[in-house]
This record gives sequence, structure tokens and C-alpha cells, in this order.
Amino acid sequence: MKTRLPVVTLVVVSAAVIIAASPALQAMLVYDRPAILQGEFWRLFTGHWVHFSTKHLVYDTSVFAIAGWMIESRGYKNFGWLCLLSPVLIGVSLLLFTPNLIQFGGLSGMGTAAVTYWALASLDAESRWRRLGMIVLRLIAGKTIFEFASGGFVFMHFGDSQINSVPLNHLMGALTACIIYFTTKFTARVTAGSDQVSSAVFSPADSSK
Repeated sequence: MKTRLPVVTLVVVSAAVIIAASPALQAMLVYDRPAILQGEFWRLFTGHWVHFSTKHLVYDTSVFAIAGWMIESRGYKNFGWLCLLSPVLIGVSLLLFTPNLIQFGGLSGMGTAAVTYWALASLDAESRWRRLGMIVLRLIAGKTIFEFASGGFVFMHFGDSQINSVPLNHLMGALTACIIYFTTKFTARVTAGSDQVSSAVFSPADSSK
């Protein structure tokens, strides 16, 4: 398989690292409910790139980088659209449904979107990837249910009482991945007029035989 440069992944992760090095940018970009309600709507989008500790940054960027690299290296379509749409849908959902959430930051919702998208796309790949994709989707579902039930983190604790899990963030990330995945399949099916071609949309190109 031809190696592809994970451009989208590098842009997203690099932006998070650059913002982490600038307290001024963090203050300007973090999701801040009072500021958003006063008209600073960009924070709905940019807040995802702000992190509250080095551990928070490393964990979120690592998950996103791994999932993003796997998506781009296998040539799955519309990952860029996923990275544009997921922060918007997550941000708007948090504003509408979590009125007590004053500040929010982190790529974990986008990371969940990327992992979910990879797992869904893998369902159209060869059997070993299909099996792994099914396992990952079940883990994501279980993780999300646990977070809603307990209000805590599953895989990582940041040792800071001010950093709390926001389950809606992860749920909306997963739902965005579903929207992009099924829209891509439907569009391909309509365009190609063939189930065979549409199911190949997520199959890696230039794969060796």
C-alpha cells in the first residue's frame, strides 16, 4: 500500500500543540459559555484545541493522532469534513444541553469521532479489520454508557478535580462520525448506481494483492 502523508491529522495535532504553548491563545479560544453568549461564537469550534494540562494534551492528541493516521493511511474518504463538522456539532450541543458547563476544552470528542469513523470504515475492509472494527465500536458504546452513568473517565484520570468528563462531547463525536460515514456511503451509492462501488468507498486504494 502506498504511504500517504496524514495531512489533516498533522494540522489538527500541530494546532493543539501551538495553542498549548500560548496562554494568550488559550484564553482567546477556549470554550467559555459566558463569552459565547456574548457573541464570541468561534469558541464553539476552537475550544477543542485548548487543553488544561500537559497530560490532557498528550492523551487527547495521541488518541486523535493514532486514529487519524490510520484513517488517512488507508485512504478513507471525508476525514477532513469530519474534523470540520465534529467540533461544530459538539460545541453547539454543549451550549444547548449543558448549561452548567462554563469552560470546556480538549480533542477527546474529535478523537472519539476519529476512532468511531475508522471503526465504521473498517466494516467495509477485509475480515480481520472488520472484526477489529466491530470490537472497537462495542468498546466505544460501552465507554460512553459508563461515562453517562458514572460521570467519570474510563481510560485516563488527570489528577485534577477541575477537569471533568463531559460524556455528551464523546457521544456527539461518535454521532458525527456516523453521519459522515453513512452520508459518504449514500452519496457514493447514488453517484455510482452500484452497491459494489459504494461498499468500496472505504476500501484502501492501491492495496497489494
